[in-house]
Amino acid sequence: MTGRSQAVVAGLCGVTERYLSLIENGHRTPSSDVLVRLARELAVPLAALLSDEMPQSRTTAPTADEGVVRALLGGVQGGQVLRPRVLRARVEAAWHTWQTSAARYTETEPRLSQLILDTEATTRGTTEAPDRRQALRSAADLYSLLRSYCRRAGCLDLALLVADRSRRAAEDADDVIRRAAAAWNLGHCLLSQQDGSEAAIGVARAGIAALDEAPGASTVRR
Repeated sequence: MTGRSQAVVAGLCGVTERYLSLIENGHRTPSSDVLVRLARELAVPLAALLSDEMPQSRTTAPTADEGVVRALLGGVQGGQVLRPRVLRARVEAAWHTWQTSAARYTETEPRLSQLILDTEATTRGTTEAPDRRQALRSAADLYSLLRSYCRRAGCLDLALLVADRSRRAAEDADDVIRRAAAAWNLGHCLLSQQDGSEAAIGVARAGIAALDEAPGASTVRR
């Protein structure tokens, strides 16, 4: 696990550090789901984790598109104020491609820079409360997708940036489910930062608190 601590990899894979240590030492056999997550986070073929030989790390990784980076950092203008339902449809289409296409990276990437610009323009330019809330929900979802995209591109700082934007959009929309999801994603990003574990714990607690505010939460606890 060169370059990242065991705690970081464990957190990103949704297992405890102790459990990951037991897997490494041959004392536990992980489920297929955990194996897939480990292979993804370590950037090695799944077969390498099932082999007795030391896996070789991937030497190259995709990088984020320059247009996407510039759109995120404010280096380009040109966004349109869209109707919230139009923005929602475009964000959902991007998510559908990302979740279903075997070439999700190359198919989704060309849409992202303009979608970022249009999302920012729409959230700034929409003032009616119901429409603005819908636009902010779409923004939260888009930045959640961008968190996955930036991690896939190996741009962990950008992943942290967009995860925080997703959290702020969800908070501004007062959407408790999206707030909880954004907290989870932001916590994962913080775990990839040096000395980020305490901040990740704080974010995770905020996500739990958001879920406690969700309709029916008290009924579920009972």
